[in-house]
Amino acid sequence: MRRTFLAGVSGFVVTGCIGGNGDGEDGGGEGGGNGPQRSEDLGPVPEEYNNATAVGGLEREDPENLLGYDAVAYQSSPNGDQRCDGCMYWIPDKNDDGLGACAIVEKDIEPDGWCSRYAPRR
Repeated sequence: MRRTFLAGVSGFVVTGCIGGNGDGEDGGGEGGGNGPQRSEDLGPVPEEYNNATAVGGLEREDPENLLGYDAVAYQSSPNGDQRCDGCMYWIPDKNDDGLGACAIVEKDIEPDGWCSRYAPRR
């Protein structure tokens, strides 16, 4: 069982299971498993995002403090009506490549992606 620990919170949040599906395969890898997955690892954000401010007012974290995709269970598709471009941490596209960034997650972020740190805009 994979556990995600949140700073300042006791206990854990179950974000998924690691294990087989009964067919001898591990369910991981390209096209494997159940539910949405990242289609690929996206690249690092361009320089113009380094000190950008998210739509919720939070300045992007120092690169040393940013979270990786796996730490936040990032996926390329929304979770119901929750999607990155509706999150307070969203930093809109700054270079017309169709991707944005996040104040707390490293690398490029897809507008219709989702992660476990999703927080709706207020």
